[in-house]
Amino acid sequence: MASLTGDPSTDRLIPIALQLVGAVRAGDQSAVDEAVAAAILATGGRCDPGTALAVVCAALVPEDATPSELLAWYRTNAEYQRLLGNGVDPTIAGELSGWKNRTAA
Repeated sequence: MASLTGDPSTDRLIPIALQLVGAVRAGDQSAVDEAVAAAILATGGRCDPGTALAVVCAALVPEDATPSELLAWYRTNAEYQRLLGNGVDPTIAGELSGWKNRTAA
């Protein structure tokens, strides 16, 4: 497979960064910890794994996207959870909140 970044170490961090994004969006602290642990292994102590993940994640963000666009998933999730907490059927809550049509990381 061709390199995406031109650097094998950075290439190894791409799937870990995507794992981290998914973990954050799911609110799964143990999955966040797993991603950080994977970054430690991938960097092999050559650099700070948190910094390495931050750089790779930043590179994945479209430069023309606004913060409100980038964080829209959070509002969608909050509304979905609010509706569920008020007893709304999950399918209906998904439709009303836009959760059903959200895009995955």
